[in-house]
Order: sequence, then structure tokens, then C-alpha cells
Amino acid sequence: MQEQNTRVEGLEVCVVQLREYNNPSPFDDTVRSLVKGLESNYPVTITQHDIFHWMYQDRDASLVLMDASGLGTKLTDALVSGRLDTHECYSKLAKFVVLVESTSNKSVLADVFGVLGITNYLIVPLEISVDDARNDTELVVGQLYTKNHFSHQEYLFDIDEHNSSSVGRYFPDKLSDVFGYRFYMTGSFEFPYVLYQERTESAAGLMVEAIRHLVKRKLNGTLALRSTSKMPSDRSEHDVIFDLTKFRTHFLHDFTLLERGGRCLLCPFRTERDFMSHLLKPFSVGIWLVLGTTFVVCRLLVRFFPVHIQHNLIEMVFFGSGVPYRLTFPTRIVSFGVVLLVFFLSEAYIAKIISLMSLAKYYERPETVQELNQSKLLIANPFSDSKQLAENLPGKVLSKKRAKELYQQRNHTMFGEYCTVEQCFMAMLAASDLAGERGYKQYALALL
Repeated sequence: MQEQNTRVEGLEVCVVQLREYNNPSPFDDTVRSLVKGLESNYPVTITQHDIFHWMYQDRDASLVLMDASGLGTKLTDALVSGRLDTHECYSKLAKFVVLVESTSNKSVLADVFGVLGITNYLIVPLEISVDDARNDTELVVGQLYTKNHFSHQEYLFDIDEHNSSSVGRYFPDKLSDVFGYRFYMTGSFEFPYVLYQERTESAAGLMVEAIRHLVKRKLNGTLALRSTSKMPSDRSEHDVIFDLTKFRTHFLHDFTLLERGGRCLLCPFRTERDFMSHLLKPFSVGIWLVLGTTFVVCRLLVRFFPVHIQHNLIEMVFFGSGVPYRLTFPTRIVSFGVVLLVFFLSEAYIAKIISLMSLAKYYERPETVQELNQSKLLIANPFSDSKQLAENLPGKVLSKKRAKELYQQRNHTMFGEYCTVEQCFMAMLAASDLAGERGYKQYALALL
């Protein structure tokens, strides 16, 4: 009685009865007494047989009292698994205390719990002993039982050795070593989480490596990744499902990755150093006009002032022809001005060459949709309609008909000049260019 009054903070209880409530059992009084004692100290939820509970419903109970008494040899795996598939109020990490008759097959429960992945369970066999001499009955508790599904080790506990400080021994840690148990994982292809490499018949990705690290290093298990959702021959379902609409009916732990989804623009860019186009056009149009004007002025001075300027200034200044010892004063003034101009232009040309050598890229690469709208890049999407994008970026999106024509003419090489719209994970995969076989590079631009 003292142990019943020992309250565990944060404990919530879920009561599950495998048989119908209107079927009486010799252990009904015992179960009612247990439930009443629990209700006086903890929140208790009693499940219903006729209510289906969706897998996303909150399951807060950390202790499950499962009444499997009154069934005897009728306790089957189908009955247990069918009742547990629609779990109402408990989580997979909850501790299960199962009341069974001594004539029931405990291995049936152990096998079902093993298939469902429930490791924290304790089977309590009960028997009512009748004393004919005193015309009295007594509740007899047999050896408590649990089993490690991975090592196949069975644990038996004598109730006479029980004390309040040894409750933890009834629920040994069975996940510290799963003894090479094979976890099956399946999921759809999505970069960078799950990648199927057909050439090597292997799989990779962030999600795959994270699960493999957990299974191999933490649990001492093995991982098998399947590209199809077909069930393995020795299992009824997969252990891990990624990005598929096929859900487990029981004990589903659903995790959402907060990652960018939707569609992205996939645009080309170049990293080759194109020096020739810059070296052939070293100056702006204004500087070229100044040089052209200088040439014209030099020719006019020689033509209209032959007495004062007796030599060809263009040959003398620009091409380094011989310079006479004695020059007239006007010739010296004009020559000095032209030489000074050429000096500054030469220094500017050298400075531009040095800046070209230090630049990281020489090709336009817009980083936002606004910059893309101001660039010369066009968007061609031959596989789907882009009317909404064309409305937001007028003049930047080719018609679907024109995009299809380009694709028929040039196939995938057209994407070396045009942007296209892809799902973000496919855009990131194409931008990574793992194989390097396309001959051009692309980058992903979010459509915000």
C-alpha cells in the first residue's frame, strides 16, 4: 500500500483492454482496483474499441496498462496487433505492463511487440487460486517476463524479489545493441537528402548518412536502402520512410525538415577567363573618340601648318619613327601634349589588365529575381506552362511553343544559354553538376 502512494511526477496512464468490455473476466476486480488506484494519483485514459484514432493524434501517456486477461489460449497475434495498430493515447517509448492469464502464450505477445518495435514491456501472468478448505480465492502472480527481440534473450523476474527501488530492472535497455538487426529504408529521390546512384547501385545523401550513422554506430545495426516502396520479404513494413505518402498505421514518428521547397530558377553561368574580348576593348567609347580626334587633329596640323609642323606627328608619337634633332616650337608643344595623353592611356590600359587578372568572374550572374529582370538572360521552360512567371517578368519568359522548338533543336544544350524552372531540389542537383558531363554550369535562384 505504501508503494501505491509513491507518486511519479509527469506520469500519465493509458488503459487498453483487448477483449470487449461487456465480456466478464475473473480478473475484472483486480483490473478495476488497479485503475482506481492509478486514477487517484495520475491522469488516466481508457481507450475505446469503436473509435479510430489517426496516427497524428497526440499520445502523451508514458505508462500503458494492457488488460489481456480473460482470453487464455484465445490470445493471438492478430488480436494483439489489430488492437495496437490504432493506438489512442500512448507513444512508442511508453512502458507497457500487460496482464495475462497464466495459460496464455507469452511468446505471442513478445513476437507482436518485436514486430511493432515496442521494447519496454513487462508481461504479468495472473492466476486465481481457489482454497476449498477456506472457500476463498487468492490472486497468484507468476514470473514476470520480457524478451529482447534482437538478442532473443528472455528475462524472468520473481515477484517475491520486488521492491520499489528495483522497478527499472524490469525494463532493460534493449536498444544499446541490436545485434546487426537490418533496418529497411525507402524514399523518393530528393537532393541532397536521398540520392540513388544507378551506376554503383548504391545510395547516398544527407538523410541516408544520418540514418546510417545512427543505425551502425549507435545501435550496432545495418541499413538497407530500397529505391522502391515494395515491402521486403521478411517484413510487413519499412522502418524508415522518406518523402512518401505511404504512412505506417501505428507508431509513426513524423519529422518535418524545414527546407526550401517549391520551384527555383536554374540559370547558366560561366567561369572561363575571357581576356581577349576585354583586351580588344580596353577603353570606353569616350576614350576612343579622344584618340580618334587626336589622330585627326595631328593630320590637320601637318596639312594646314606645313611650315611650323614639318614632320608626321602620328608616325613620330604613336609609332616611334625617327625624331629630328631640331624641331620647331609648335611641333614640340603638340608632340608633348600627345605623348602625355598616350602616357595616361598606357597606364590606364595596364591598370585594366591587372584588374582583369584579379577578378573572380567575367560573366553576368544575377543573384535575385530583380537582377535577373535587368540582365540579358531569358527564361525558357519547355516542359510546363509559365504564365504566372511571364506576368511577373514581362519580356523575360519565352512562350512554351518557342521553348519546345529550342529544345527539339538543341536538346539540353539550350540550358547553357537560357534559364528554366525546376523544383528546388532538382535545381540544386543540376547546379552541383556531380558528373560534369553537360559542358556548362548552372546555379539555382530562388523564386521569392
